[in-house]
Amino acid sequence: MSKMSSVRGTFRRYVGATVAALLIGTGLPAVVATTASAATQIGGYSGGSGSAQSGTVSITLHYNRNGWDYSGWKAHVWCADGSGTFGTGTSANGGTCSNGAEVDMSTAADSFGGVATFTINATSVSKIGVIMQYNNWASRDTQSGGDRFFYISSSSNQVYLTNDGANIYSSDPKNSYTNGPITIHYNRPAKDYTDWYVQLATESSTTYRSPAVTWQNKVALALNGSTCSGSNLSSSWGTSVTCGVDAFGPWVKFNQVNNAYAS
Repeated sequence: MSKMSSVRGTFRRYVGATVAALLIGTGLPAVVATTASAATQIGGYSGGSGSAQSGTVSITLHYNRNGWDYSGWKAHVWCADGSGTFGTGTSANGGTCSNGAEVDMSTAADSFGGVATFTINATSVSKIGVIMQYNNWASRDTQSGGDRFFYISSSSNQVYLTNDGANIYSSDPKNSYTNGPITIHYNRPAKDYTDWYVQLATESSTTYRSPAVTWQNKVALALNGSTCSGSNLSSSWGTSVTCGVDAFGPWVKFNQVNNAYAS
């Protein structure tokens, strides 16, 4: 990620129980670097793999919409290989799986979005088709212009879809980062960094919409870049916190932040 990338205002990083960071001040934006580990893709318009399943197969769909508007949204699902009947959780329980059925995504939610579970009484099924449709096919979401497919690999499967990406995953693609350092770079055209700070916060809720924020110790963006100010920084944010200055401006490095997600 380039240090000149535009990230204005407050940005959040989800760190286990969730972490946020705020640059106190204005000027050119900060840039955050971290080590990422992508969620496993199990489908979309292409990609993914699985193994044929027989017997009762449970599939939990997780659907994230940026506007958090789930009323009227349903997943149209069908068996794209093998054979079987729908068991529970669909509009056609007992019906032939290859004919398709609707799964209501508006009746329950978790921190990712709408969530629903359905079952299939399967014979050699590994591939499921899915279209996200609104209000009995009045429209589709922007990623359902055509048929998408995902693969199952066990008797119990977690499936994650979003309205801003075509791929389908087996875990949360919006929270798929590993433990690692965060370096925050900050530039002010006037080079007036005295009394400017970086401040981080823990968020006690894992809900994307309305986390509860507790602000932690602030770190000074000192002009000489040789020291960090603040108390209990090592115990709060990992093994150590270091500072410096490069051609862009002051930087602060938090050497251990867990399971970070930037939005």
